Amino acid sequence: RNRIAIDLRETGNAPSQDAHNALNQYLMDELPKLIQDDRQRPVVRYNAMLLLGDLNAQEAPKVGLGKATPLPAAFPLLLSAYQDQNMPIAIRVAALLGLNRHASLGIADKGARDALKAEMLKTFTEKQLPKNTTEQAHVWLRRRAAETLGALGTTGTAPENTQVLAALLGVINDRQADIMLRAEAARAMQMMDFSTPPNINTPVIARALAGLVVDVIESAPTRPVLKHVL
Repeated sequence: RNRIAIDLRETGNAPSQDAHNALNQYLMDELPKLIQDDRQRPVVRYNAMLLLGDLNAQEAPKVGLGKATPLPAAFPLLLSAYQDQNMPIAIRVAALLGLNRHASLGIADKGARDALKAEMLKTFTEKQLPKNTTEQAHVWLRRRAAETLGALGTTGTAPENTQVLAALLGVINDRQADIMLRAEAARAMQMMDFSTPPNINTPVIARALAGLVVDVIESAPTRPVLKHVL
Protein backbone atom coordinates (compact mmCIF):
# COMPACT_ATOMS: atom_id res chain seq x y z
CA ARG A 1 0.00 0.00 0.00
CA ASN A 2 2.78 2.42 0.84
CA ARG A 3 4.54 1.69 -2.45
CA ILE A 4 1.37 2.47 -4.38
CA ALA A 5 0.88 5.67 -2.39
CA ILE A 6 4.42 6.78 -3.29
CA ASP A 7 3.78 6.03 -6.97
CA LEU A 8 0.55 8.02 -6.87
CA ARG A 9 2.30 11.00 -5.34
CA GLU A 10 5.06 10.83 -7.93
CA THR A 11 2.64 10.69 -10.86
CA GLY A 12 0.41 13.33 -9.26
CA ASN A 13 3.32 15.76 -9.21
CA ALA A 14 4.40 14.99 -12.78
CA PRO A 15 3.96 17.58 -15.56
CA SER A 16 1.12 15.49 -17.00
CA GLN A 17 -1.69 14.04 -14.89
CA ASP A 18 -2.47 11.28 -17.38
CA ALA A 19 -0.62 8.53 -15.51
CA HIS A 20 -2.05 9.64 -12.18
CA ASN A 21 -5.59 9.66 -13.52
CA ALA A 22 -5.11 6.22 -15.07
CA LEU A 23 -3.81 4.80 -11.78
CA ASN A 24 -6.74 6.29 -9.88
CA GLN A 25 -9.22 4.80 -12.33
CA TYR A 26 -7.57 1.38 -12.18
CA LEU A 27 -7.63 1.40 -8.37
CA MET A 28 -11.23 2.60 -8.29
CA ASP A 29 -12.13 -0.38 -10.48
CA GLU A 30 -10.10 -3.02 -8.63
CA LEU A 31 -10.08 -2.06 -4.94
CA PRO A 32 -13.84 -2.54 -4.42
CA LYS A 33 -13.51 -6.07 -5.83
CA LEU A 34 -10.91 -6.93 -3.19
CA ILE A 35 -12.91 -5.28 -0.43
CA GLN A 36 -16.09 -7.20 -1.26
CA ASP A 37 -14.37 -10.56 -1.80
CA ASP A 38 -14.73 -12.51 1.45
CA ARG A 39 -12.35 -15.13 0.09
CA GLN A 40 -9.51 -12.64 0.49
CA ARG A 41 -7.52 -12.52 3.71
CA PRO A 42 -8.80 -9.83 6.10
CA VAL A 43 -5.50 -7.95 5.92
CA VAL A 44 -5.85 -7.70 2.12
CA ARG A 45 -9.37 -6.30 2.35
CA TYR A 46 -8.35 -3.94 5.17
CA ASN A 47 -5.41 -2.52 3.22
CA ALA A 48 -7.53 -2.19 0.09
CA MET A 49 -10.02 -0.08 2.06
CA LEU A 50 -7.26 2.06 3.55
CA LEU A 51 -5.85 2.68 0.08
CA LEU A 52 -9.29 3.61 -1.22
CA GLY A 53 -9.54 6.25 1.51
CA ASP A 54 -6.09 7.57 0.61
CA LEU A 55 -6.80 8.20 -3.09
CA ASN A 56 -6.48 11.83 -4.15
CA ALA A 57 -7.77 13.89 -7.01
CA GLN A 58 -4.78 16.15 -6.42
CA GLU A 59 -1.70 14.95 -4.59
CA ALA A 60 0.08 17.07 -2.01
CA PRO A 61 3.16 18.81 -3.45
CA LYS A 62 6.54 17.22 -2.81
CA VAL A 63 7.72 20.37 -1.05
CA GLY A 64 5.88 23.01 0.92
CA LEU A 65 2.79 22.82 3.09
CA GLY A 66 0.15 22.20 0.45
CA LYS A 67 -2.54 19.62 1.17
CA ALA A 68 -3.88 16.81 -0.96
CA THR A 69 -7.44 16.86 -2.30
CA PRO A 70 -9.20 13.53 -1.61
CA LEU A 71 -10.78 11.79 -4.59
CA PRO A 72 -14.54 12.59 -4.45
CA ALA A 73 -15.45 9.39 -6.32
CA ALA A 74 -14.08 7.32 -3.42
CA PHE A 75 -16.35 8.97 -0.84
CA PRO A 76 -19.63 7.11 -1.60
CA LEU A 77 -17.80 3.78 -1.58
CA LEU A 78 -16.30 4.54 1.83
CA LEU A 79 -19.61 5.69 3.27
CA SER A 80 -21.51 2.71 1.87
CA ALA A 81 -18.96 0.27 3.31
CA TYR A 82 -19.07 1.94 6.71
CA GLN A 83 -22.88 1.77 6.76
CA ASP A 84 -22.90 -1.94 5.86
CA GLN A 85 -23.43 -3.74 9.17
CA ASN A 86 -22.60 -7.06 7.50
CA MET A 87 -19.11 -5.83 6.63
CA PRO A 88 -16.38 -7.07 9.04
CA ILE A 89 -15.73 -4.46 11.71
CA ALA A 90 -12.07 -4.10 10.67
CA ILE A 91 -13.13 -3.12 7.15
CA ARG A 92 -15.67 -0.64 8.53
CA VAL A 93 -12.93 0.85 10.71
CA ALA A 94 -10.73 1.31 7.64
CA ALA A 95 -13.64 3.00 5.85
CA LEU A 96 -14.16 5.30 8.84
CA LEU A 97 -10.50 6.32 8.74
CA GLY A 98 -10.93 7.23 5.08
CA LEU A 99 -14.08 9.23 5.81
CA ASN A 100 -12.29 11.05 8.59
CA ARG A 101 -9.51 11.94 6.17
CA HIS A 102 -11.99 13.30 3.63
CA ALA A 103 -13.62 15.43 6.33
CA SER A 104 -10.26 16.69 7.63
CA LEU A 105 -9.02 17.73 4.18
CA GLY A 106 -12.36 19.13 3.03
CA ILE A 107 -15.46 17.82 1.24
CA ALA A 108 -16.72 20.24 -1.41
CA ASP A 109 -20.11 18.63 -2.00
CA LYS A 110 -22.71 19.72 0.58
CA GLY A 111 -24.78 16.60 0.06
CA ALA A 112 -21.78 14.43 0.90
CA ARG A 113 -20.98 16.54 3.97
CA ASP A 114 -24.56 16.29 5.21
CA ALA A 115 -24.66 12.52 4.65
CA LEU A 116 -21.42 12.05 6.55
CA LYS A 117 -22.59 14.33 9.35
CA ALA A 118 -25.78 12.31 9.77
CA GLU A 119 -23.89 9.01 9.83
CA MET A 120 -21.28 10.25 12.30
CA LEU A 121 -23.97 11.68 14.55
CA LYS A 122 -25.67 8.28 14.50
CA THR A 123 -22.42 6.52 15.47
CA PHE A 124 -21.53 9.07 18.12
CA THR A 125 -24.88 8.81 19.90
CA GLU A 126 -25.18 5.01 19.62
CA LYS A 127 -24.83 3.56 23.12
CA GLN A 128 -25.78 -0.02 22.26
CA LEU A 129 -22.91 -2.24 21.22
CA PRO A 130 -23.01 -3.19 17.52
CA LYS A 131 -22.65 -6.88 16.77
CA ASN A 132 -19.14 -8.32 16.87
CA THR A 133 -17.84 -5.17 18.61
CA THR A 134 -16.20 -4.89 22.02
CA GLU A 135 -16.90 -2.06 24.43
CA GLN A 136 -13.39 -0.65 23.86
CA ALA A 137 -13.81 -0.78 20.08
CA HIS A 138 -17.21 0.88 20.34
CA VAL A 139 -15.76 3.76 22.34
CA TRP A 140 -13.02 4.13 19.72
CA LEU A 141 -15.62 4.30 16.93
CA ARG A 142 -17.56 6.95 18.82
CA ARG A 143 -14.38 8.95 19.39
CA ARG A 144 -13.55 8.90 15.69
CA ALA A 145 -17.12 9.92 14.91
CA ALA A 146 -16.77 12.91 17.24
CA GLU A 147 -13.45 13.80 15.60
CA THR A 148 -15.07 13.64 12.16
CA LEU A 149 -17.98 15.84 13.28
CA GLY A 150 -15.46 18.42 14.44
CA ALA A 151 -13.53 18.19 11.18
CA LEU A 152 -16.74 18.87 9.24
CA GLY A 153 -16.78 22.30 10.84
CA THR A 154 -20.32 22.38 12.17
CA THR A 155 -21.41 25.66 13.75
CA GLY A 156 -24.43 25.01 15.93
CA THR A 157 -26.51 27.63 14.10
CA ALA A 158 -28.52 25.47 11.64
CA PRO A 159 -31.04 22.94 13.04
CA GLU A 160 -28.95 19.91 12.09
CA ASN A 161 -25.84 21.51 13.58
CA THR A 162 -27.75 22.24 16.78
CA GLN A 163 -28.32 18.48 17.01
CA VAL A 164 -24.58 17.92 16.76
CA LEU A 165 -23.86 20.48 19.47
CA ALA A 166 -26.51 18.98 21.75
CA ALA A 167 -25.05 15.49 21.25
CA LEU A 168 -21.52 16.66 22.04
CA LEU A 169 -22.69 18.49 25.17
CA GLY A 170 -24.72 15.47 26.24
CA VAL A 171 -21.64 13.24 26.23
CA ILE A 172 -19.41 15.87 27.85
CA ASN A 173 -21.92 16.12 30.70
CA ASP A 174 -22.38 12.35 31.02
CA ARG A 175 -20.30 11.36 34.04
CA GLN A 176 -20.86 7.67 33.22
CA ALA A 177 -19.33 8.01 29.75
CA ASP A 178 -15.73 7.10 28.96
CA ILE A 179 -13.52 10.04 29.92
CA MET A 180 -11.60 9.92 26.64
CA LEU A 181 -14.86 9.96 24.69
CA ARG A 182 -15.93 13.03 26.68
CA ALA A 183 -12.60 14.67 25.88
CA GLU A 184 -12.97 13.89 22.17
CA ALA A 185 -16.41 15.52 22.23
CA ALA A 186 -14.86 18.63 23.76
CA ARG A 187 -12.11 18.62 21.14
CA ALA A 188 -14.73 18.40 18.38
CA MET A 189 -16.57 21.35 19.87
CA GLN A 190 -13.32 23.33 19.84
CA MET A 191 -13.28 22.95 16.04
CA MET A 192 -16.75 24.43 15.62
CA ASP A 193 -17.28 27.99 14.39
CA PHE A 194 -19.19 30.07 16.93
CA SER A 195 -18.67 33.41 15.18
CA THR A 196 -22.42 33.96 14.71
CA PRO A 197 -24.13 31.99 17.49
CA PRO A 198 -27.69 33.35 17.89
CA ASN A 199 -28.89 30.25 19.71
CA ILE A 200 -25.79 29.19 21.65
CA ASN A 201 -25.85 29.25 25.45
CA THR A 202 -22.20 30.00 26.21
CA PRO A 203 -22.44 29.56 30.02
CA VAL A 204 -23.85 26.05 29.52
CA ILE A 205 -20.89 25.12 27.33
CA ALA A 206 -18.40 26.65 29.79
CA ARG A 207 -19.90 24.74 32.73
CA ALA A 208 -19.81 21.49 30.77
CA LEU A 209 -16.13 21.89 29.93
CA ALA A 210 -15.27 22.90 33.50
CA GLY A 211 -17.14 19.84 34.78
CA LEU A 212 -15.12 17.62 32.48
CA VAL A 213 -11.87 19.03 33.87
CA VAL A 214 -13.03 18.46 37.45
CA ASP A 215 -14.11 14.90 36.71
CA VAL A 216 -10.83 13.91 35.10
CA ILE A 217 -8.81 15.35 37.98
CA GLU A 218 -10.98 13.55 40.55
CA SER A 219 -10.53 10.25 38.70
CA ALA A 220 -6.79 10.21 39.47
CA PRO A 221 -5.86 9.65 35.82
CA THR A 222 -2.54 8.67 34.34
CA ARG A 223 -0.45 11.54 33.03
CA PRO A 224 -1.23 10.77 29.34
CA VAL A 225 -4.98 10.77 30.03
CA LEU A 226 -4.77 13.98 32.06
CA LYS A 227 -2.75 15.67 29.30
CA HIS A 228 -5.17 14.51 26.61
CA VAL A 229 -8.27 15.76 28.42
CA LEU A 230 -6.81 19.08 29.56
